[in-house]
Amino acid sequence: MQKKHLIAMLALATVALAGCSTNADGPDPSRSVKPSAKATSAPVETVYDKCEGGQATVLASHVEKGKKLTLGDCANVSIVGAGVNGATIELGAVDTLVIEGDSVATTVGSAKKIVVAGQKNAVTYGGEAEVQDEGKENTITKK
Repeated sequence: MQKKHLIAMLALATVALAGCSTNADGPDPSRSVKPSAKATSAPVETVYDKCEGGQATVLASHVEKGKKLTLGDCANVSIVGAGVNGATIELGAVDTLVIEGDSVATTVGSAKKIVVAGQKNAVTYGGEAEVQDEGKENTITKK
């Protein structure tokens, strides 16, 4: 009985290792290896606290206590990171504002859409914005 188990295990090992064999004569000339696609452009470095091309990413921790960051009009604004107590981010007209940070105080001149995913944020906005509060303990107030 043990002999049958040993033969079965050797047969399985042979089958399993058959896929691991190499070609001792070198690569098969009938197979061509094509290089993978190359990157067409350099990686994009994130620019914080400026609107470029209608896009802005604001790092909330860049605004010091008692200070205000004024960005002006920008189509799409994303605010990330933890806000500093007593700091304010002031925006002009935006199409979409996404707040992914926590404890961020933001004033928006007007907005079409506001998404708040963080927690303990305070947003005051003008305009007829579609508001999505997906976080916790946020205060979102229309002017």
